[in-house]
Amino acid sequence: MQVKKLLNKSLKIVNRSGHWINQRAGYLTMERNERVSEFSNLIVNKIQSLFKSYDFRTYPDNIDQIYSILAKWLKIKKNQIILTDGADGALLRIFETFSNPGDKVIFYNPSYAMYPVYCEIFKCKPLLFHLNPKESQMKTKKGYLQKLKPKNQK
Repeated sequence: MQVKKLLNKSLKIVNRSGHWINQRAGYLTMERNERVSEFSNLIVNKIQSLFKSYDFRTYPDNIDQIYSILAKWLKIKKNQIILTDGADGALLRIFETFSNPGDKVIFYNPSYAMYPVYCEIFKCKPLLFHLNPKESQMKTKKGYLQKLKPKNQK
């Protein structure tokens, strides 16, 4: 059986554009939280000495302890925290939890590449807030707020 036949119908329409990451040598990619200067070999060796191969291939054994420490430090309950596998995982959880087909999602353009992808998957309507105001669909804050209101609300 072909994999395409098994795919969720929403996923069949997703068109994810490629990323320019492999052509970025010599450039900073600020959307990736990258350090702009090299670590010294002393620091790299020190960090490497703190970990074993096992640490890189397994989930942490002390995850409940990590949640407890974070909750205490943030002065909130453990069930108010979710640790994710990076921005993709966090954004996916947000869409899974809070979006419904037809919902409007506002985000900057250009922005994080997964916003339009998740809008397609979850059948949400993207509202682009262009960083160049001349391109923006809605040039004022009031214009954006009007577009976000549910149809049955004045």
